[in-house]
Amino acid sequence: MAVPPELTWQSALARVPRPVSERAAALVHRSSTLRAVLHRSVLKGVQFDDVEISKGPAKGLHFNASGGPARYALGEIEPEVQALMQRVLRPGDVFYDVGASIGFFTVLGARVVGPEGRVVAVEPFPDAADRLRRNVELNGFASVTVEQAAVADTSRQGTFVGGEKLVWGWLLREGEARGAEGVEVSVVTIDDLVARGTPPPSMIKLDVEGAEVLALRGAADTLARIRPAVVCETHGTRAEVVALLEAQEYVVTGLDEGPLAADAAAEPLGKGWFDHVFARPRERLPTA
Repeated sequence: MAVPPELTWQSALARVPRPVSERAAALVHRSSTLRAVLHRSVLKGVQFDDVEISKGPAKGLHFNASGGPARYALGEIEPEVQALMQRVLRPGDVFYDVGASIGFFTVLGARVVGPEGRVVAVEPFPDAADRLRRNVELNGFASVTVEQAAVADTSRQGTFVGGEKLVWGWLLREGEARGAEGVEVSVVTIDDLVARGTPPPSMIKLDVEGAEVLALRGAADTLARIRPAVVCETHGTRAEVVALLEAQEYVVTGLDEGPLAADAAAEPLGKGWFDHVFARPRERLPTA
């Protein structure tokens, strides 16, 4: 039986070493012509069809990247975050995927916590939320709840501006000029989610495109009482994020649990903007 062409390409791409694939992705990102050619040919099936993820902790899960990066289907998105989830989460835990987009970390989280655990996936952009639900359904995960909302420091209505792809977008701050087409969305706080009966989190993953500080301020009671682990992509807000978490008696490190690098303000934008931090309650650290 002939192997479908898109699976042949996916298998070949999955064998490319990660450093090589990352350099290739950077080249494609800089060239709109190359990007268009690849999207029409090599990457079409990997990016637009229902596929099995090729490798990594999510290997074998079903996923549709909805035109997003092929690295979703290859299992290569943020491998350090994937490894951290495997290390921290346990069967029966509750995982909050805040800024879930189309749901790669949602379905991985559902696998790790198992049917006795819960995943709460929070995503405001309607189209992305629909694709998120579709990816959950592809895997038959009954343990996932999708909250179609943005997360900030107060519960209200807000405006969400979508980027070029479904996997990008951001919440306008109150009073901020729109400057781009956006959609009206519900805005919730993590504290309000917990207060209304949503199972409290064992771990929170934040990827909210610059609204990290707002989201953490809206989780102050949850951080103080429930004490979940937190992994946060800081998008240039690292100093504020670290200060806020340390004020809650969290120890903040890199994803490898090593010391943080220099302050993001002193780093090139390309490095500091996508920086991740990992935070754990001080009292839960292992003692020497």
